[in-house]
Amino acid sequence: MCVETKIKLYRVVETVNILKDTIIIYFMEGREGPVIPYKIGIKDYDKLNKDDSEWAEEALNQCFTHKEAVALKEYLLQTCADIVDLIEVSFPNSLNFHGLPLRKGDIIRALPSEKSQLPFDVGYYCSLQKNLMITEYQGKNENSGL
Repeated sequence: MCVETKIKLYRVVETVNILKDTIIIYFMEGREGPVIPYKIGIKDYDKLNKDDSEWAEEALNQCFTHKEAVALKEYLLQTCADIVDLIEVSFPNSLNFHGLPLRKGDIIRALPSEKSQLPFDVGYYCSLQKNLMITEYQGKNENSGL
């Protein structure tokens, strides 16, 4: 069951064709508290133990609002990217997508606001190995008219 909220949250995903369709997953860094209540955004929130609830809360806090996602997309398209998709997150969600397994060759980096001129800090994850997650993102994007 999908819960309706007035606020929609997104994941921002860049596809890098030159690297054989490698994807880069962007996430919000340092958000202070939830954009929507955790009980609405996180599946079975009341049933989670402390570690699992903290993990899910962090994942929810790493999602972008529509305004933030569009700003990041515009920045990426102006500076370095060819294909950037906004993936709407449905609620409630298990929110385990931010905990990607790290392997040799994986990259996690920060894009601080001072460097990007965005009003928020961004992190990103990229795997240079065969990316098994690409099919999750194909056909599930919202280009927001950009």
